[in-house]
Amino acid sequence: FAVVCVCRCELVFCFDWCKMFGRKVGGLFGGGGDVTTVPVSDVKSFSFGVVSQSAVNRLTEEQKEEIQESYFIFDPSETGLDAKALRAAMRSLGFDPSKDDLRKLMNNNAIVDETQFMEIMAYQMNLQVMEDELRVAFELFDKEKSGRITLQNLRQAVASLGENLTDDDLVRMIEAADLDKDGEVSFEEYSDIMKKSGMW
Repeated sequence: FAVVCVCRCELVFCFDWCKMFGRKVGGLFGGGGDVTTVPVSDVKSFSFGVVSQSAVNRLTEEQKEEIQESYFIFDPSETGLDAKALRAAMRSLGFDPSKDDLRKLMNNNAIVDETQFMEIMAYQMNLQVMEDELRVAFELFDKEKSGRITLQNLRQAVASLGENLTDDDLVRMIEAADLDKDGEVSFEEYSDIMKKSGMW
């Protein structure tokens, strides 16, 4: 059975929710958010290397320049950012890390250099745009803006694509994502299963 997956505000793909579990997160790239309003995302899984470098490769030249400008504002001596300077630089770009976030991002190092800062910010921006697009996608299911995807919402979405699925199929789809077993899918549950799908 299939489920409508929404990407960039369009109904683009149909696929099986149950096949989404256990697959690695993908992601679309974009920018940050308003200052002090965006928490740091998924710090526990961050590490310098292939994934963070891949995020840097998706930056536009303008975004790279913005990150570099922020780095040098808070590291005028070019000796590296300590925890206090790292937090200030991240806040200037719209992210608000906690002390625990900073400790994890610095990975027990005393400072973060320019290359590491670029990787940190590219990774965070990638995660933020992914979250924003997931919110848009969720709201296209949740027409009533109740904060939940119901069986009726799924019926309407599947019917709009001309799919012939039974209520049993749709119920199984909900059960695959419904972690709290209330018969509906919250944004957090929707976000979790879509991230595991590799589509975001």
